Amino acid sequence: MEYISYLPPFFAGIILGLFIRITRDKRQLKKQQEKINDLNAEIWSSHQEILELQKSKSHDLHRSS
Repeated sequence: MEYISYLPPFFAGIILGLFIRITRDKRQLKKQQEKINDLNAEIWSSHQEILELQKSKSHDLHRSS
């Protein structure tokens, strides 16, 4: 019967450990999401630059012909 007194702290430790792990994982996910957003912004701006270059080249081709 003595081991029953150890169960509540044991379960509290497990719950606390899971809580800490979940919060850490959420923080890491948030950082990864921020990196993804930054990369998406870079891709979008590069895509816009490419479109502008294509437009200017097509205008140059029409002018030269």
